[in-house]
Amino acid sequence: MKGSSSNMKIAKKRRKTVPEKARTCWRFFEKRGETFFSKQGTLPEWPIGKWVVHKGDARLCESGLHASTDVYQALQHRQGDTIAEVEVRDVVQEGDGKLVARELRVVTIFDDRRYIVGLAGLAAVLALPNYESRAKSDAPRKAIEAVI
Repeated sequence: MKGSSSNMKIAKKRRKTVPEKARTCWRFFEKRGETFFSKQGTLPEWPIGKWVVHKGDARLCESGLHASTDVYQALQHRQGDTIAEVEVRDVVQEGDGKLVARELRVVTIFDDRRYIVGLAGLAAVLALPNYESRAKSDAPRKAIEAVI
């Protein structure tokens, strides 16, 4: 088959790019009217259900789309009047219960004050054993029991 190699076409396998599986995280927002804003004001509005893409460098606590790995961590890092369940993709960096990604979308917003108060109560109950192991007062336990 002399000379036939120039007539042969090599079939290239096309790679299908599968989007990275989204990770569920949490994030606080400020609510003004019916619009949700980030605390820093870097993005004017967060659409529910649509992916927001950060172009450019993404660094933890500096730039990119930030979220917390669970509700407790969200309460530790930044509070607002509205907490949202979010999904992230293309996570660039992660540490100390928070992460920065290049893609984020708001899945569900919990803007009822009862949710936030409930989360604060849960955080207090979870922290109570640490407090009681060091302090001799039962005042925090009585305060928690009074509101539950």
